[in-house]
Amino acid sequence: HSQGSEDIFSSWFTYFTILLWVATVAVWLSRLNGALSKFNPLFIIPLLQCSFIFFAIISGGIFFKEFNAFNGAQWIGFWGGICVMFIGLVLLTPRDISEKGDDCILPQDVTDLIIRLGDIYPDEGRVSNASIIRTPRTPMPTPRMDTFYQDNDNLSADRTDIDQKS
Repeated sequence: HSQGSEDIFSSWFTYFTILLWVATVAVWLSRLNGALSKFNPLFIIPLLQCSFIFFAIISGGIFFKEFNAFNGAQWIGFWGGICVMFIGLVLLTPRDISEKGDDCILPQDVTDLIIRLGDIYPDEGRVSNASIIRTPRTPMPTPRMDTFYQDNDNLSADRTDIDQKS
């Protein structure tokens, strides 16, 4: 077996491993799809990744008996790294609207400025033409003169006159 002459595709274990991997991917994608339909993707994707990384590290450490050889400094570094990963995840956690308090309300001076600049009449429930909310115009391309004269036959005579005078 050390000469590399073993055919791995003749072993049942290869197909069992591939089947197990496909099943694991199917479960992972199903759970990911369900989580994305219920939660904010900017939070749930890092949460799923952190969970996957954490459990992969723990299972690898147990299976390969890596934790048996850890000394004190390695344990501190290991748990420090795990804590940094989860602290980053906590920082990504979106705050609930009820917890925001007055943070989501514009300051009074900004509100007054918007009302003055936008000429908004909140009592009447209407917005004047001077509102700040405008739909942008699409820029029109500058026409080339050759195309302009070709499209307008009556102006082509004018161009001929100009060309002859030059």
